[in-house]
Amino acid sequence: MVCVHAGTYAESWLEVPTGVTLLSADGPLAAAIFSGDMSAVRFDGVSNAALDGFEVYGTWDAGDPGNGLIRVVDSENITIRNTMAHDAPYDMDVVKVSGQVSGLLIEGLVAWNPAHRSGGMFQEVIDIFGSGATAGDPPPVSIVIVLGCWLFHTDGIGDWLIYSKIYAENILYENNVFGPSAGAGWSNAAVGIGTGEAGIPDAAAAVVTHAIVRNNLFVGLRGDAALAVMNAEDTWVYNNTFFANTGGELRAVIMTRGNSHAVGDTRVFNNIFQANHPSKSAAGALFWIRDALPSPWYHDHNLYFDNLAASDTPYTGEAAGVYDLDPGLFAPAVPDASSPNLQRIAEIRATFAISAASPAVDVGLDAMGIVGHPNWCPGNTDRRWDADQDPRPAVDTWDLGVDEVQ
Repeated sequence: MVCVHAGTYAESWLEVPTGVTLLSADGPLAAAIFSGDMSAVRFDGVSNAALDGFEVYGTWDAGDPGNGLIRVVDSENITIRNTMAHDAPYDMDVVKVSGQVSGLLIEGLVAWNPAHRSGGMFQEVIDIFGSGATAGDPPPVSIVIVLGCWLFHTDGIGDWLIYSKIYAENILYENNVFGPSAGAGWSNAAVGIGTGEAGIPDAAAAVVTHAIVRNNLFVGLRGDAALAVMNAEDTWVYNNTFFANTGGELRAVIMTRGNSHAVGDTRVFNNIFQANHPSKSAAGALFWIRDALPSPWYHDHNLYFDNLAASDTPYTGEAAGVYDLDPGLFAPAVPDASSPNLQRIAEIRATFAISAASPAVDVGLDAMGIVGHPNWCPGNTDRRWDADQDPRPAVDTWDLGVDEVQ
């Protein structure tokens, strides 16, 4: 372990070796790394290494094209924790993951402001790209957990917040706050399981398989959709809260697209949808099905309150759905991103808590009890908990949304 005391350090292209944890010794964010117009911290061809407790930032949009303010490539068992990362130099994601990567945990990251791409569009806050495979190879990116993070854009800077694409498997987005986002550039979705790009090396293959999206807040998002499931197989979307994803800069709340691979098994349950009124191009939809419906396609046990009626596939008629009842969220609002810090994640989540009187209480499914639930990382993928890590029961009486009343 390398312990770094408080202060701001002008460092770039800082390579973290195998077996080393780079730790802010005086507490989270006491130590900062400023990289100017270059990449800051890199995990390249290493294993069992970590970055813990730093603020990492550059000069936004400056310098020559790069490949990530924080870069993870051809590495395994990497952890990025309790870190605030922002203002990537030119043509850089805030966190860029590619090559052969297995066992990546990004936990407690607050991140914003990726740079412009060449051509004027934007890079991503987190880019997970399974690259470098040849015919017959397994997915080069596997077992990636994004846990308890807050990703957003400021001042119109950004398009995607996060995606997993090209050839990846075993992806978990859990307990995160997604939003607000800018929806600038190409106005893609804010959060993606897959993208519209075809797989490599097999253009007809699924680009992402075995993904779980749970206990997340999707709030104040813009672009094609708050959440997109694209060219993917086996995607589970449950116990999220979608709130105030609305207005003329958003096309849909959830979008599916199978332009290179028909979208496979997709399940949407135990979620709360409230105050979502996308109206981009005067054609907003709660569910936007850009090609055929996913097969199979399951949605039930969701709560819908104060949403637009339009949807490419009906969201009414769920046998166990809850309709037109206020879930009683404590104090929901689009997060103020003017003074970000690590503590804000828990503060934001607290505003989306429910009370024992909520119609969202005890009407959800036990996700772990459903046959086929992905469990590619026992101890992580099979957790029964809410966004605050409070337990959920081992029976079909889960509360809907991100909060389980104790």
